[in-house]
Amino acid sequence: MISFSSLQDLLSIERCILRSSPHLTTNYLFLGDYVDRGRWGFEVFLYLAVAKLLNRDRVFLLRGNHEFRLTQEKYKFKEELLLKYGSTYGLKFWDLVNYVCDRLPVCAVVGGALFAAHGGIPFSLTDLGTINQQTPRVLPEPDRVAPWVWQMLWNDPMDWARFLEAAQLQKVVPSAANYTYMYLFNAKRGTAYVFNDYAAAAFLRANRLQAIIRAHEVPEELGVRFNFPGRLCTTVFSCSHYTNRMNNECSVLLVGGEGRIRVLRIDTRLNKPAMM
Repeated sequence: MISFSSLQDLLSIERCILRSSPHLTTNYLFLGDYVDRGRWGFEVFLYLAVAKLLNRDRVFLLRGNHEFRLTQEKYKFKEELLLKYGSTYGLKFWDLVNYVCDRLPVCAVVGGALFAAHGGIPFSLTDLGTINQQTPRVLPEPDRVAPWVWQMLWNDPMDWARFLEAAQLQKVVPSAANYTYMYLFNAKRGTAYVFNDYAAAAFLRANRLQAIIRAHEVPEELGVRFNFPGRLCTTVFSCSHYTNRMNNECSVLLVGGEGRIRVLRIDTRLNKPAMM
């Protein structure tokens, strides 16, 4: 499993674990945020799109919270295309990329044991069968049409101590009667929710799964973070040196039989930051 990558980090990952590229012999799941965060967002997207075309049954691309037009207009991807290709072709490429993004899946189950999504587990719907039935195949505006999709892209895990602090700041009394002991408004993002280990355990139990794999946040140093006791939720980040002020490593997850997870750190010491 691989989260957002800068172009340099993506090529480092290729040299390390995609050695049979372009024709691959094992499965690869990417967790979103291919654009917006670096100087080469379009090139990263093209690389992954071609990898998918060449390996339809081996490469799987999930949607991240930056694979949306409104997010890209706020950050850098639309601007990147306009600067590189001018207004006419830049807008055409932008429309084509988002035509694909509107059709990307938003979550996956790996090996019948692991739930994978860019952000985390949803609040509005928690049964995966219902989510699969009710989620539209083409989804330009999930915040309006399918809020559970928006939440899977934006939600964050939060440990119990910080969860109680957030509840106090929001003047919410955690209560099992209305699920506020599991989810709170995500004040950091200004949208969606945070969830604690009780929510994670309940979601996994209801769907007969073992653990949650997600991206969306930068672990401070190692490129991976185990969010809750018992490794109920793991955050992986595959973009090293995220900014000039950060020295986080690039990590990917190797998933074996019965959902066993190994962390593989990629040597990216000589790579430049994704965002200058």
